[in-house]
Amino acid sequence: MKTRNTALPPARVIVDTRGEKTTVALWNGAFMETVNQDGLVEYEYDVLHIETRLRPNLEEIVESNFDVWYEAAKNIEETPIEPKLTLEKLAEKMFVTQKQLETSQEALDFIIMEGM
Repeated sequence: MKTRNTALPPARVIVDTRGEKTTVALWNGAFMETVNQDGLVEYEYDVLHIETRLRPNLEEIVESNFDVWYEAAKNIEETPIEPKLTLEKLAEKMFVTQKQLETSQEALDFIIMEGM
């Protein structure tokens, strides 16, 4: 994920643990330096994230196999999440539901008229 900041990450691997969730942030060291409108130096760089289970020496494990972890995080972030329901399928479901409601309404109207 593209990140823009006035400081570079402090390390290539940052382990962030919150509750039961452990996220590893990975930075490959590449960046582009620019000057913003306020005259401050800004850095633009990619930081990838991957969730994993917490274990002893996780940071060292990731660092020693950095390329493998970086590629895995890259593949995860680049894999598009397919929507469970497309607009076409939603429209089709709505049409079917509308028809069912109309049929139910007709049946209720018939019962009411016959009961009178």
